[in-house]
Amino acid sequence: MPENNSLLVKPVADYETLDLTRLLNMVYMDMENQISRADTKAQIILSANAILLAIFANTRRGFSFSSISVLAGKDILAIIMTLVLLILLILSVYFAVSATFPRKGTHSTHISLAFSQHIASLSPEGYVDLFMNTSLQEMKRMVIHQIHAKAGVVTAKFRAVSRSIVFFMLAITLWAVSEIVISFL
Repeated sequence: MPENNSLLVKPVADYETLDLTRLLNMVYMDMENQISRADTKAQIILSANAILLAIFANTRRGFSFSSISVLAGKDILAIIMTLVLLILLILSVYFAVSATFPRKGTHSTHISLAFSQHIASLSPEGYVDLFMNTSLQEMKRMVIHQIHAKAGVVTAKFRAVSRSIVFFMLAITLWAVSEIVISFL
């Protein structure tokens, strides 16, 4: 067991203010970067969905029936595959878009000087007064709470992006299989 005076086991509260500020800034910026990466991935998935839908729409040969009562096995299979593919694409798009607006179930009633919505809700004078009258310890707590809240946002965004990717991969697999199956019928 290392000694307690080691830098590696020093509690966060014992760090100098400058070191703690750097640590909090690093963690906060990492959360911001992860949010940006999740948004970028969601945008890429949305673009890929649009491309797949365009390819699908342009390569679909249509159904060879003149009335709904005269459906061949090939037509029924094509209709089913088309509907399933469209449902998968819709689900993929839904989860990619939901990554843009993640919902985290907990809402704090405590005013935070680190959360833009709370800052904007105060008057300029009220914000300055609140900021100047907040102790360093309370400011640290606010920033740490904000980092925790951002971690929840990051988790929700990446969960939605992951689901979107799964539905997209299922859709692209079904599209490839349907193209092969329909071309042989």
